[in-house]
Amino acid sequence: TLPPHVKMVQKKALDPLLKCPICRGFFRDAHTINECLCSFCKACIYKYFHETSKRENCPSCNTKLGGKPLRSVIADTSLQKIVDLLYPQFRE
Repeated sequence: TLPPHVKMVQKKALDPLLKCPICRGFFRDAHTINECLCSFCKACIYKYFHETSKRENCPSCNTKLGGKPLRSVIADTSLQKIVDLLYPQFRE
């Protein structure tokens, strides 16, 4: 049995936290923006910023990222490991 302070969470309750706000699918090669900590699939966030060079805000929370927003985007291997652990069928 679990200690009384530990709560069980249904996997489905985590789904919104593990999905890309651009493509709405589970993260594939998760990347996070340093300034606001919003996360996306690598392909989605790179495509978003490359479509229009004038885009300087996070597509999720609208935080201003400056003239070179991709400098703020880093690989989030911890988040991707969580997705891969909970949903191995979606692993590339």
